[in-house]
Amino acid sequence: MADRSSLAYALVAILLWSTSAAIIKLCLSEMSSVQFLFWEVIFMAIGLFIVLLFQKKLHLLRSYNLRQHLRFLFLGALGIFLYEFLFILAIDKASAAQANILNYLNFP
Repeated sequence: MADRSSLAYALVAILLWSTSAAIIKLCLSEMSSVQFLFWEVIFMAIGLFIVLLFQKKLHLLRSYNLRQHLRFLFLGALGIFLYEFLFILAIDKASAAQANILNYLNFP
C-alpha cells in the first residue's frame, strides 16, 4: 500500500512540475512578474505554516531568535527569491517551454 501512495505522490509532483512554466506564463498575462512573485512567496509561506501546523511543529518557530529569523529571511531572499525572480522574468520574456528547458540546464 505504501508503494502505491508514494507512486501517486510522485505522479502528482511530476504533473505539477511539468505544468508550472505554462501556468506561470498564463498568470503573467494577468499580472506583472513582481506581482506574481509576491503572491508566490505569500502562498509558499502560508503552505509552510499549514505544514508546520499539521505536523505540530509550529513551536519550532519560537525556538529561533530575531537574528536567526533575519538571517533566514536574508538567505531566502538571496537564494530562493532571486532564483524565482529570474525564472519568472525568463518565462515572461521567452516562451514557457524555452524558459523551463533553460532552467534545468547546467552550464559548466
